Amino acid sequence: MVNDQFDRVWWRAALALDRVGLGVVDKNRSVGEYYVYPLQSQIDNPDPSFIQKWFSNESGNAVNVPKALYTAKLTAQGNQTTISLKLYDSSSMDPNFVDNQKKYLDGLAAQLQ
Repeated sequence: MVNDQFDRVWWRAALALDRVGLGVVDKNRSVGEYYVYPLQSQIDNPDPSFIQKWFSNESGNAVNVPKALYTAKLTAQGNQTTISLKLYDSSSMDPNFVDNQKKYLDGLAAQLQ
């Protein structure tokens, strides 16, 4: 629960999602939803060096668009806004969802105080 109106929380939520480690794939403001995925750190997913890019056989033009794993839903309740996090759809797999949900929601609460 955030003690602020939906309009202000919606604007601040995008930055807060990034700060807690969630990247935004898409959003739908009319229903108050951000479609997000866990960001990979540079340690887990290092950026190839210039030389590796230059001499590799892989196409450098391919764009890898991440798929949403979670839906962050903002719901207005008067002068307050509730944020919930659920799996994006039934095909989304996260064996640690309950732990991750708590971690991300706690982080969002801290960011949006």
